[in-house]
Amino acid sequence: MGPGSRRVTPDHQSVPPPEEVHVWVANLDPSPDESARRLAATTVAERERASRRRRPQDAQRYLSAHGALRLVLAE
Repeated sequence: MGPGSRRVTPDHQSVPPPEEVHVWVANLDPSPDESARRLAATTVAERERASRRRRPQDAQRYLSAHGALRLVLAE
């Protein structure tokens, strides 16, 4: 494969070449709709861990980050 070429998986997903890195940036203070979407993507264990944070905003940001990661990985 040449530079910039991509493999395609059986489900037609584009796979970057091994030397390519993708960086994702997520807003940790999303809209209420996006916040609900991310929360739905988290696990019970992640929600339990978030509930042990001292500050509610830390719990929210933890869940937002973990939910965003799960949604990116699910693509």
